[in-house]
Amino acid sequence: MFGYIVVNKPELKVREFDRYQEYYCGLCHALKDEYGQLGRFCLSYDMTFLAMLLCGLYEPELARHDDMCPLHPMQKRPYLSADIFKYVADMNVILMYYKCLDDWEDEKKAGRGLYALSLKKAMESLRERYPDKCKKIAKLLRKNSEAEKAFAGRKLTSRALDYLSGLSGKMLAEVFAMKDDEWNDELRKLGFYLGKFIYLSDAYADMEEDDKKGRFNAFASYRDRENFENWVHSLLLMSATSAARYFEMLPIIEDAQILRNVIYAGIWTGYQTAKRRRADHDRSLSDTGRQS
Repeated sequence: MFGYIVVNKPELKVREFDRYQEYYCGLCHALKDEYGQLGRFCLSYDMTFLAMLLCGLYEPELARHDDMCPLHPMQKRPYLSADIFKYVADMNVILMYYKCLDDWEDEKKAGRGLYALSLKKAMESLRERYPDKCKKIAKLLRKNSEAEKAFAGRKLTSRALDYLSGLSGKMLAEVFAMKDDEWNDELRKLGFYLGKFIYLSDAYADMEEDDKKGRFNAFASYRDRENFENWVHSLLLMSATSAARYFEMLPIIEDAQILRNVIYAGIWTGYQTAKRRRADHDRSLSDTGRQS
């Protein structure tokens, strides 16, 4: 479910993308500082967005640094730091741990199981610092796994689809709400609708692969639905529109244009890539049919 809350790079100015990279590198350094080199494997663009969002909202004093990067050892790269990055790094690790644990329990993915094991000690401390968030995230992932098993092989109702995507929404809502303050509700709603969007985008992008591997997919029973593509787009648009509405309620000025790039364009890139791939595949099948 990671990797959908990204920027649309072609629509960013060079300086805006450089600024975005400073947040990305800042989160990478925070993960390394808090959890060592293994922590860097948790790094995601989704949490980079969260770091920028929370910094824009709460306006902490951002420190700017230059340091060597393991992926770019020949040059120093600038990055930002603030206490908020520590919170986002913590959430990044919590999400990755429970997701890896879920993948291990459901599909016995050895790599995921080993990585979850490597984070086990860190999770002991995180459960003490965020007991409610850890319990809720673990419970939501467990409910999702149980629901997908119960729905496997059955035609999903629109209510069931809403329930499944809502579980991911509730999980991201927990992560987005850093404080119990005046912006708690808006952040939760923003996280909720982005979480729904991510679940639906991921299901759409993975339809063919899930079918080949016999895995559950929320759209599997809908693939023959009339106007399927338009219907999926409308579902995504409803979640994206709601997310944008709650984002605009937040009094963010710093880096607002970059954040809007993500909200209004970036989150759609994964869906658009998958849609083009499906269209190309369908054209290829059609051409093959005509030739035969």
